[in-house]
Amino acid sequence: MMGLQDFAILISIAMSKLIVSAIRDRRVLAIRCDRGERRVEPHAFGHDHLGKPVLVCYDVSTPAAAGRRGWSVLPVNERMDIAPQDECFARARMGYRRDDTGLCSVVEQV
Repeated sequence: MMGLQDFAILISIAMSKLIVSAIRDRRVLAIRCDRGERRVEPHAFGHDHLGKPVLVCYDVSTPAAAGRRGWSVLPVNERMDIAPQDECFARARMGYRRDDTGLCSVVEQV
């Protein structure tokens, strides 16, 4: 029988694969989490200094004037719903510097 921790690991693996694929394909992600719903361009995925998975992304879900548009570092966990969208982005956003994401280990990056 699968325990709760085993289930969380399976979700983490599936979510990691989905995020890595979205970064490689430059596909916008729809994310629903504790911070609300948003659409983001994923730029880097890896682990922070505590070993927790995080996503470096550019939030495109609201107009810039609303104050939420821009760079975010989101903790990735099993409470998130992540869905790839049909929309893609052509290149990294202004201000993104490859290999300078603040991540301790990088799994994938634009």
